[in-house]
Amino acid sequence: MHKCPNCGAQISPGPDGRIGECPYCSAHGGTGAIDPAALAATLGREMNDVHKFIEHLAETLEEAFPGQVTVEKGGFFSKHVKKVEVQAKQLVFRLELHGSHVTAHKTRAVGGISLKNEAIPVAQWVQELSAALSQMAAESQQAHQALARALR
Repeated sequence: MHKCPNCGAQISPGPDGRIGECPYCSAHGGTGAIDPAALAATLGREMNDVHKFIEHLAETLEEAFPGQVTVEKGGFFSKHVKKVEVQAKQLVFRLELHGSHVTAHKTRAVGGISLKNEAIPVAQWVQELSAALSQMAAESQQAHQALARALR
């Protein structure tokens, strides 16, 4: 929930995660930014099935951020996603699938040098990635439109 800058009323994000007009005073509620919580809910909606989750995640991120996302696929007969890596400014988010187990990592890198690498819970990874992607979408119209389509 967000507050209207004009009257203070609560404004709910739309289905695409953007904040629109206030239903009470018709003031514009925000910048049209992607809501990180809505994005996290969308990206993590398949978490109970790790294979669907990582496939959906890879597809969504490749479309929205083609230059910042690397997807590694493997398998004998059908190629499935084994690793997704997202470069978000100074952070690198990596998700790896090992059989039916997923590991999530976040690395802080400066000038191509990794300063800190940590394994984090997948749910936390999705939330932190969503916050970083929302920030990137605010700077790129193409990324904003691709993420807005994913949220529908």
